[in-house]
Amino acid sequence: NNEPTHRVLRQYGTTWTWELPTRNALANLLSSIGLPDPNIVGIRKRFSPPMERGGDEQWIRDTAMQLSTMLRSFRSWPPLSRQWVVQTISKAHCPRDGIAAVIMSVLDDKMNLQGLRNVSEAQKDRLKQHMLRGTLCEDMHAAFKQQQEKRAQTPWSHR
Repeated sequence: NNEPTHRVLRQYGTTWTWELPTRNALANLLSSIGLPDPNIVGIRKRFSPPMERGGDEQWIRDTAMQLSTMLRSFRSWPPLSRQWVVQTISKAHCPRDGIAAVIMSVLDDKMNLQGLRNVSEAQKDRLKQHMLRGTLCEDMHAAFKQQQEKRAQTPWSHR
């Protein structure tokens, strides 16, 4: 019986991280050590300028989709980041303008957190336009309202 080991695993979990070129490479590595059918979850996706293979339009669509997914999840971000999103949207003339400001800040990427620092202004503008055409604004506005309601019900010490 490995009860002490099981307690440790239950307490600390079994999440591991690796940097490998592809998910298949990671799956093969895990299978080779006896861990078949692992649940592989990417924890961070950086974007790079478009390559010749997919072309610029494909890169714009893919990157806009991935950034939109990230922005839709802002309610799960760390508290200061959530607060920044809510304040940015609140200060704007209308929610759509605030959401556009959040998008532009993410696209500006001064710290290169998304790997977009060297992407041209024209590409960033196309990304913004692509993101604003979809349901991102409506989805973020709904999440924004939920976050405001939650904040109104939460004591100041727990925000």
